[in-house]
Amino acid sequence: MSETIKKRSFAIGYTLVIHSLLMYWLQGGITTTGLNVFLPHFTGTYGWERTTLLNLLTVAALCAVAAAIFFAQMVKKFGPRKVTVLSLILGGILIICFGRVSSIATFIITTCCLFCLAQGWGNVTTNTLMANWYPRKKAVILGITTIGLPLSDIVFVPVMKNLVGSEGFHIAYLFLGVFMIVLGIVSVFWVKDNPEDLGLAPDNDKLSSEQLQVATQRLRNFKPHWTLKRLLRDPNAWLLSIGFGLIFMCNKGMLSQMSFYFMAKNYTYDEAIGLMAKLAILGIFGSYIWGWIDDKIGTKKASIFYCIFYGGAFALMFLSGGPIMWVGIVLFEFCQGGIGNLIPSMMVTCYGRYEFPGVNRLLNPIVSLIYAFASFAVGFATTLTGDTGRAPIVFAVLVFIALILILFLKPHPRTDIIYDENSAAETAS
Repeated sequence: MSETIKKRSFAIGYTLVIHSLLMYWLQGGITTTGLNVFLPHFTGTYGWERTTLLNLLTVAALCAVAAAIFFAQMVKKFGPRKVTVLSLILGGILIICFGRVSSIATFIITTCCLFCLAQGWGNVTTNTLMANWYPRKKAVILGITTIGLPLSDIVFVPVMKNLVGSEGFHIAYLFLGVFMIVLGIVSVFWVKDNPEDLGLAPDNDKLSSEQLQVATQRLRNFKPHWTLKRLLRDPNAWLLSIGFGLIFMCNKGMLSQMSFYFMAKNYTYDEAIGLMAKLAILGIFGSYIWGWIDDKIGTKKASIFYCIFYGGAFALMFLSGGPIMWVGIVLFEFCQGGIGNLIPSMMVTCYGRYEFPGVNRLLNPIVSLIYAFASFAVGFATTLTGDTGRAPIVFAVLVFIALILILFLKPHPRTDIIYDENSAAETAS
């Protein structure tokens, strides 16, 4: 009978959950909720039209699609750590430059670069890292890491708004840029790509020495089954990427314009920012709870329930006022963190941990391509309905279309969490 190996500290694995949460916080704060800080600055200081800036941000998001392909390939080749470090340091330098933007040309150049680099420190790397360390407990862990998204409402937006008000726009973004550069340097020593590299078992499982040896062997000898050609012919790939891409587009579109939504409901800008920070607390609980639901009933069922709740929330937010509208707002905020963990969770559910970096090369760019139109979708919905306060009804329709696509998903059987000699031999063959 094989003996269980001596227990090693899994502390580094737990701290990586915090690191991934920070990455989501930065990504959400810079590319989504941060729009509620810098759009008012640029429209108020330079008189630029908000619709013009939204269209330019759509261009930046489309550039990020190409970056998603590039960074996914880099993660597959070099691992999450190196990509994260480089992206954070370059992103910090660009954020400092962004604080001094004074023309439309420099605005579009810096936002394009920032949106691209956000793919490097954000979901491309964090999701791979968590899939490597927690292939079995992915749902709950991703539910924790994506708390960073609603935290950008609670912390990032109010802090940056107050810094802009007290110190000025360029000083506020100088502080942010320095923070990112320091975090990038620290990540050189903090981030570890795989638990097996440190003699640890994925999920902190209690494995025998033989099982850990099998896990290490599988990692080193893995040969991907899901090539790009096979993925393009797999219905799951298209159902997953288009379905979740539509949901993420609605999520990003609404979050980026929440201050304008509340102002359309007759609140002042300061009141709107305050409401965003308070309501986003619901997203913290929601992010974890959706991960817990995913773990208990499975990713597909959790995603179906999520679409029903989210689509209903948008429909209720369309109303002009009253308690029913507020029920919709509460449901929306509760759901805002869920999409960030359901997408990678579904990828791992459908294809497994070892296939994730390769599969992510195709599926994440497709998801990114769709949500790149988030700003455009807000502008279109606002034009169609008359104001941003009534735009959510368009998002409700899109979420219910996504629900139909997700209903047809059929996850493939997983072998990545089986640690026996037969599975190792099968993987190496």
